[in-house]
Amino acid sequence: MNTALDIAGSTVIGSILLLAIISLLFAVNDSNVEMSRIQVTQEKADVLADILSDDFNNAGIAVPDSVSAVITADSMSFGFIGDVDGNGIPDSVKFTVVESSDTTGSIVSTLTRRVNTGIVDDYVFTNISARFRFYNSTGNETSTPVDVYSVETTLQAVDNIEFKDNRALGFVQWRVLLRNIRR
Repeated sequence: MNTALDIAGSTVIGSILLLAIISLLFAVNDSNVEMSRIQVTQEKADVLADILSDDFNNAGIAVPDSVSAVITADSMSFGFIGDVDGNGIPDSVKFTVVESSDTTGSIVSTLTRRVNTGIVDDYVFTNISARFRFYNSTGNETSTPVDVYSVETTLQAVDNIEFKDNRALGFVQWRVLLRNIRR
């Protein structure tokens, strides 16, 4: 009789331990998926920051002194002239943020990069929220293109797939001194 009770007790204890291990496995898996999504989204923001920084650093290159290199400067767009492709010919580059609503009413931000006022955007980055802030040579904020000395960019990348009612976010903020702009 004791043997049957021992077996029943061991089965119950073993089942409880097995359920605990399985629930721990699910929790670790969910955590791993969430961390992977955050890492990929942050990498997306970092790569985009590198692309923008490279272009910003070329603003003013191969531009005559008589021409203002900054074309537009507001929180949703930044346009400038510079040799971004390295061929010695100045290019016109414009980054624009467009916000629209999707079918659920959520705001969707898109960042586009257009070179030489082409018909087609060179790059279109969806689920990217970007804001530009411009500063003059004394460090004061400005929106006058001819006074722009540096640009601060804030990017927020959003994962396009929800997981447990959450979207992963990536965030990057940096300031670039436009050292090739002549004043």
